[in-house]
Amino acid sequence: MKKHLVTATAIVVAGLAVASCASQQRADGHFRQTTENNTAVAREFFRVFSTGNVENILALMRDDATYWVSGSVPGFSGVKTKTQLAKVLAGVGDVYVGGALVLTPSMTIAQGNLVFAEATGRVELKNGRVYEPRSAWVFRVENGLIVEIKEFIDTKHSYEVFLAP
Repeated sequence: MKKHLVTATAIVVAGLAVASCASQQRADGHFRQTTENNTAVAREFFRVFSTGNVENILALMRDDATYWVSGSVPGFSGVKTKTQLAKVLAGVGDVYVGGALVLTPSMTIAQGNLVFAEATGRVELKNGRVYEPRSAWVFRVENGLIVEIKEFIDTKHSYEVFLAP
């Protein structure tokens, strides 16, 4: 039952994304690539990411999308495929009180298919620690879907909260 509910929710979110993109499509059916539309995609990513629903997060990304995190924090840093990101998000969600890191973008700048954003976040972990990232993000958007994300984080803070003894 739970799997069907999650699948149904993902289908609804994907449908809403398609519907919201309908007004962004040209007459020939292609996505209208504008900085405003690309910024809306990035802002939608933050909104959906903050729910912790992995399927809905991934629905915003193209199948060949990549997700890169700065630094050398084991399990976090480096490039991940969409499939690898799904596993990381599911695992991290299990350690959060409430299941999600809430991210709030404070500023966005777009040029072409790139969107730069600053964001802050906060989440309590089940181990009693608090994660409060301040991060910078670069999204590459094509045809209404995210194809690349680069997340620049304070790796010392991430290590101290998630991995330090």
